[in-house]
Amino acid sequence: MEKWKEQMDRFALRIHRMGLGTVALFFLESMKPLSNIFLNLGVFGRPVMDIIVPRDLYDSLLEVLEDREKLEYLINKLEELEDGTLAVDGAN
Repeated sequence: MEKWKEQMDRFALRIHRMGLGTVALFFLESMKPLSNIFLNLGVFGRPVMDIIVPRDLYDSLLEVLEDREKLEYLINKLEELEDGTLAVDGAN
């Protein structure tokens, strides 16, 4: 498996375990048409966001926004986790 897929799997699981899967799906789906604009805003706002959001989580989000394939992959993983079609060991 490619390294970025493993990262997206961990990112999706982390979002799911925090109970933010549905919110993240809504957010990601609504951002798809404007992902390039949000990517540029995200890079510009990084110094402020470093205070609020852990750097690794924020970097993962920016990486997803950068590549449409990664965005679709993350959305699909979150949908599987939220629907219960993807079994995860230790998930709540």
